[in-house]
Amino acid sequence: MNARATVAAAASVLVLGTVATAAAHTALRSSNPAPGATLARSPAVIVLSFNEPIRPRRVTVLDRRSVNLVTAAARDARDARRVRVRVRRGVPGVHRVRWTVAGADGHLISGAYTFRVR
Repeated sequence: MNARATVAAAASVLVLGTVATAAAHTALRSSNPAPGATLARSPAVIVLSFNEPIRPRRVTVLDRRSVNLVTAAARDARDARRVRVRVRRGVPGVHRVRWTVAGADGHLISGAYTFRVR
């Protein structure tokens, strides 16, 4: 194999390895309520669904006054890829959901989104 072919092969392995590693990390797949949703009333439960089993580390749901509405947050007993978050009723306005979970590989992943309550 000549030098150019060796360099090209090494670069291909590096790129493919990077893509595979990035694809293997935990990601939020969906949530209920969805980001940007407008609800008639506050939800009693928020569900965060991930692409692989997770371990919840921290979840907050803040209303427009920055009051944390979470009363309990735990991994769903029926699906280790989901976190069920019980929340009490907040005031109307924008609510911010912030979460941190540990993925199957142990890495901490965090994110946030908002929804609105009329």
